[in-house]
Amino acid sequence: MERINGFIDLNKLLDDKDIKKLKESKTYKYDGDIYFFKYNPYTTPYTELLAAELLKDFKMPCAEYDLVKLDDEYGVASKNMHKDGYKYLNMKTIVENYREYLDEKDLDINREDNSLETIWYALNYRYRNRSNKEEIVSKIMGKIANLFIFDILVSQFDRVGQNFEIMESSYDADLAPIYDNEGMLHLAPGKEYLNLVVDDETNNDLFDELDRFLEISDRLYYNKIIDSLWIIDEENLKAKFRIIEDEKRTNYPIPEEIKTAFLERFEIHRKKLMEKLGLEVNPKENVKSYL
Repeated sequence: MERINGFIDLNKLLDDKDIKKLKESKTYKYDGDIYFFKYNPYTTPYTELLAAELLKDFKMPCAEYDLVKLDDEYGVASKNMHKDGYKYLNMKTIVENYREYLDEKDLDINREDNSLETIWYALNYRYRNRSNKEEIVSKIMGKIANLFIFDILVSQFDRVGQNFEIMESSYDADLAPIYDNEGMLHLAPGKEYLNLVVDDETNNDLFDELDRFLEISDRLYYNKIIDSLWIIDEENLKAKFRIIEDEKRTNYPIPEEIKTAFLERFEIHRKKLMEKLGLEVNPKENVKSYL
């Protein structure tokens, strides 16, 4: 596949018929697989590639992204990750089904839809007739709690209900591979917030949500956050840059200004997390933003 500055040129990869379909549906087929194209003018496409690599360190399955361009739009493409034999539902749909049940029973329970608390109730309702309900809900909630911690680590504000899914079969259910991480570090330092929250006790501020999570959760989660800070340190980030630039991936260097912005923004965020977790540090100031 021909690349331009590391980006696969879809105009040269696909014929005119496929290009027309791509522009209409944001999907295309190549070598028997379906791919999704995404372009966001407000952030660098390298965000998705870097987030996917960091998720691997966090031991969470994720969509695989590559750099692509269509006309003058430089974005990313990901292969369809849905497996045969599974039904996929985003969390917004699962919570809405639970809300419909509450409405039918005339139960007026006012909870934040995209919170760990509401998701727990919604999953218990969805799998209420499964003999292994407790096992399913416990497994999924453990992984969603880890996803919440990951979002804290990388300052990912855009984990709305449409942006994570459950994959279920007739005998099991699990959290599907993670996708849509372009909201990572997208907000300016000092303005970080989350869309996936703990409960109704906070106001979406990332560090308030962290405080609330640590207040009500097991000590193991505090230790997990501490033990995961290396994922966003300079040495590991530079290692991820090298993986992305490798000849088996983009075979092209990430622009230095983008790497510098990632390193500086993550350093600020990591030090602020360390302060919250009990260490006093002085974050860098006057950070440029190319993300």
